[in-house]
Amino acid sequence: MTPDEARRFLSEVAFVAFPSVREWLRSTEHPEETFTLWTKAMASVSWTEGQTVIDRWLSGQITPPRFLRDSFVADLRACVPAVRKPQQPQQVESVPEGERYRPTEDPLYLKYWVPLRAAVATGEITEESALAQWKAILDEQFSKAGGTTWIG
Repeated sequence: MTPDEARRFLSEVAFVAFPSVREWLRSTEHPEETFTLWTKAMASVSWTEGQTVIDRWLSGQITPPRFLRDSFVADLRACVPAVRKPQQPQQVESVPEGERYRPTEDPLYLKYWVPLRAAVATGEITEESALAQWKAILDEQFSKAGGTTWIG
């Protein structure tokens, strides 16, 4: 909201729903300065989001964080993420069960990785050596398939 929109929102919506906040604001030492700061603080909130938060507070669907008049705008802003529409859902490609990668069914895995792991387990080679050999095997297979190299 712009500061002018926030002024209207606070006056026409928030203070109507919570009149004691307006009364408290009037009783402060610098009411106009506080009100101006509040309008600036509402910049990241849309009218609809603010209205939704207040409606949900009044209906009991969400609870204001502190119930303190001097933190009214901060409390309202803190509740906005809960009412914002979620971002566009990311497209998640569903892989049919039969097409999922299973290393235990991968010929490369069975032919090379299992023996490398067994050699590490018996102490014949080190973990680093096994990983280096595995990387070399994958690089060779990728280049045969027309790829560049496996990065890992």
